[in-house]
Amino acid sequence: DGVALGWHRRSGLAPNFVVLPMAVSERNGTADFHLNAFDAASSLLPFDSPGLEQWIGGEMFRVVETVPVPVIRLDTFLESTGIHHVNYLKIDAQGSDLEVVRSAGERIGSIDRIALEVQITPLPLYAGGSSKESVLEYLSRAGFRLEHREPQSCGQEENLTFSRVAS
Repeated sequence: DGVALGWHRRSGLAPNFVVLPMAVSERNGTADFHLNAFDAASSLLPFDSPGLEQWIGGEMFRVVETVPVPVIRLDTFLESTGIHHVNYLKIDAQGSDLEVVRSAGERIGSIDRIALEVQITPLPLYAGGSSKESVLEYLSRAGFRLEHREPQSCGQEENLTFSRVAS
């Protein structure tokens, strides 16, 4: 059995789906969460104005409130819940996907597959968001290979799936 950790409005979707009112970050503590009029664009990262202006569909994006939220590292979460092995880690953290992966620390070795989202536009939508190149480099160094990529958001993003390389 696994656990799905998510910021979601509905709980009880599956027996192993647990909603915790916190975000995953590279540090434990609190951080500002930028609530957007378009829920799926809410993020720990603020928008990058030039990137937002060029984003197809960006006219729907508007921060309506910024609230402090608790944040937790992925390795802290895994240790505190007693999860020793992760078969599949799905991340969609609106520009912070690589930060979530890095927060696994040494526990990245206990993860088999990782799916995440990267932006492929010349200008970032989120200030401080990671590039596709930095994600590919980090996960390659961590012992993963790119298995699948799927374009989305009118070709502005890709979903990437990585598998741990057998040692």
